[in-house]
Amino acid sequence: SSRHLGWSGDGSRLCAAFSNGTAIMTSLDGIVWKKDWGLELRLVAWSPDSSCTLIGTSTHEVYTVNLEGEVTHSLPVSGEHGGAPLAGMRWHHGPRSPDPDYKTLAVALENGEVLLFRDEHDPDPMILDTAMFIFCVEWCRNGQVLAIAGKYEGSPGGGCEVGLVTSRGDLVHRLHVPTAAITKLVWDSLGSQLAIAEETGMFMSAVRWDHLAAATGNFLLYAIRNSDDSGQQVVFWDTRNEGTVKARQYSSNVLALAAGSGHCVVASFDTEVGPWVQVLGVNTGEEVGLKVVPLTPQHVGITDTLVVAAGGRFVYTWCYSGSSLDTETVFDAVTAAVVDIAKVPELMDDGAEDILEAFSATQTVVALGRGDGLTECRSLPDFRLLGRWRTPLPVSRVAVNSSGTKIAVIDASTTLFVSPCACDDPAVVQDMTRTAAPALAWSVLWADDDPDLCVAVCGIRPVVLAGDEVIDLPVTNGYACRLHMGAVTTVLLEDILAAPEENPTLAHLRVHRSVYEPEQGSVWELHPDLAPEAPKPDGLGWLLPPPAGGRGVPALTVLKRSLTPVSRTGLQDVMWNSDLGFMALGCGHAVELLTVSAATVLDAASGQTQAILLTGEETHTADVVSVRWAPQTNYLASSDAAGKVIVWKHDVGEWVQVVSFEEASTVARSLEWSREGTHLCVAFDNGTAIVGTLDAIVWKRDLGVGLRCVAWSPDGTLVLLGTSKDEVQILDSAGEVTGSLFVASENGGAPLADIKWHRTPSLVPDGDCKNLAVALENGEVLLFRDHLDNDPLVLDTAMLVFCVEWCHSGQVLAIAGKNSGGGCEVGFITPRGDLVHRMYIPAPSIAGLVWDGLGSQLAITQPD
Repeated sequence: SSRHLGWSGDGSRLCAAFSNGTAIMTSLDGIVWKKDWGLELRLVAWSPDSSCTLIGTSTHEVYTVNLEGEVTHSLPVSGEHGGAPLAGMRWHHGPRSPDPDYKTLAVALENGEVLLFRDEHDPDPMILDTAMFIFCVEWCRNGQVLAIAGKYEGSPGGGCEVGLVTSRGDLVHRLHVPTAAITKLVWDSLGSQLAIAEETGMFMSAVRWDHLAAATGNFLLYAIRNSDDSGQQVVFWDTRNEGTVKARQYSSNVLALAAGSGHCVVASFDTEVGPWVQVLGVNTGEEVGLKVVPLTPQHVGITDTLVVAAGGRFVYTWCYSGSSLDTETVFDAVTAAVVDIAKVPELMDDGAEDILEAFSATQTVVALGRGDGLTECRSLPDFRLLGRWRTPLPVSRVAVNSSGTKIAVIDASTTLFVSPCACDDPAVVQDMTRTAAPALAWSVLWADDDPDLCVAVCGIRPVVLAGDEVIDLPVTNGYACRLHMGAVTTVLLEDILAAPEENPTLAHLRVHRSVYEPEQGSVWELHPDLAPEAPKPDGLGWLLPPPAGGRGVPALTVLKRSLTPVSRTGLQDVMWNSDLGFMALGCGHAVELLTVSAATVLDAASGQTQAILLTGEETHTADVVSVRWAPQTNYLASSDAAGKVIVWKHDVGEWVQVVSFEEASTVARSLEWSREGTHLCVAFDNGTAIVGTLDAIVWKRDLGVGLRCVAWSPDGTLVLLGTSKDEVQILDSAGEVTGSLFVASENGGAPLADIKWHRTPSLVPDGDCKNLAVALENGEVLLFRDHLDNDPLVLDTAMLVFCVEWCHSGQVLAIAGKNSGGGCEVGFITPRGDLVHRMYIPAPSIAGLVWDGLGSQLAITQPD
């Protein structure tokens, strides 16, 4: 069988490697050569100039083969830990950098080692030990980054990792992927999205890089690495004059860069004197002042008089101009106090966590974004607290408007929030207001002349936010650098950095301006003087990687099809049976079945959905509130608001009733089958719980308190009953109460929203993988390993939670709720509590969630 094949860079030849040891090179005119190697072949990779091919064998060897099929030499791929099977082999086809450390050829071994070669003649490859079992590797289109997919031994929950490393071997990001194995990695042509394939689906990761760049007025500043690796330089480009650039050389790496009105600040590190900041005039590039600082700056900002630098847990200010010249202040974000600058080294060693993740400074306000989702706004220069705001996830970006009155925050889910900088009671943490901007927001910029106008880049689409209005601009892979006088300027920064030896031109700019049309109102159009032919999106030169420690901004998103509404009157509950190909719906007084395959998208307008109405001697005389399929069988149970329960059976193409019973004058609130599908538990509003089989009632108990939800243990020996008193009672197979689950909320008592216990018990021994989810309406979701777990993981979703549901594999829990802005969302988390995606649902409420059998589709119902 064919194991691997690859096209040459010019597309003229195809090389295929077969498991029987045969290798074939062919062109469109016919076979060029065919060789029998006598051993199993695994991988193929072409050289960038299409002059030779690398062929990897099952004996852990890689040979270089010329166009005539002759072996010219072999690559040293033994690694540091001896021979290991080849996992992947990728050769980037872009132009080569003169930097000897720049690698283009990656050979990955299953033992976790990745060997990076400059070319096939490199005798001294760089060896990276990932400590993973590697599945595959893939270069992005421009060679900026190599993605490495693998799995750590004993990884909790069976999750995988994708590491992103630069061509110099610097690790810039690690991405957790909630799947058991990864089969392939594929980049888009821009290097801005990565598709991660598994056996039953795939994930998408959007990637943007934190380039060292800043803009002020008509000037664009950016840092590049010298071609001889002698240091870096900061380039000053006056965009009013095409090709007019200046550069200032630095012998060390630039750590951070920011620009203000007339001045900019550069942060760097010297091995002899330590970290320092330097103020330069933007127009001249000449030094205004330089100061050695007590912290390593990760972020910098500049005002008319102050340099503001942040790193780890500290914020430092230096007055470089004005009446308080040379005054220095250090603020400790952990203790929320100004500290003596001489004590900073001592405080750095006290073990406190570095908490600052994002930073923004204006003339009067500094915003500090933290890893716990908290953002603080403080006044400058005295650091007086103005307001504290919280987002559901850690903060990745903050920006303060020109007047210091509003703050924009992007959290780790790439959601954009906007709130006032100050609030009435600064000590009370407020929830931020989510905007209507699309997902995948990775940068935000306020107008320099309008405090109510900002532009955000969401994926590859810039959007302008004017109050509650969101205005879409044309797609671009540019970075927003200015919003001024109703015009948005974006710069194709990556194209500039792809050819650093060439001066930037107006072709690298896109300017969209707002124009008033009497019939349309305000519209945005491309500036006619700056509308040249778009440059090639992926660039032609080698892209300079960020310096060591530079951060990518990947955001894992679940690949999903568009939401398709299916309208049903009185819809209360829904349940999917992928084996039978039916979806059961409780609609009004009836149970309706839709024929739908788990491999297709539910579409009410297509021929894929045929409705079946279940009828029989017994009927529901009140609204059906719950429907449940019995696992591993063809039985379906339904319950209604009058206390009646009916069990249906699919028999030779027909549906028949097999059992029915009733608890009068109450609602049969919830029902659930045991894992084997042999026992059914029903919970009623009046406090009665019944467990029965198809033959008889096993037990019936009156708990004396209203019941809300039911969950079976994976082994079918226990039943959990959630009560109206916010308790979860544990009952054994005889119906005896054996204990209760500890579900105390961190924010006080709250009504139970839902209980779901995944049917497959976890085999992970370390306790980090959770199987039992208890959701409270106040937004907290408690994740337990089992009913004996006294230390649950508590997640605060900041939503009014409606319901939760595990997917079939137990790798993802879906949580439905309503956010503080009044909109509904579904969040997806792993059994370790990691949020992997949030999805906005255009509905006022959500009644239920149901997964298909593959975990690839999710049905979301709303009440009628």
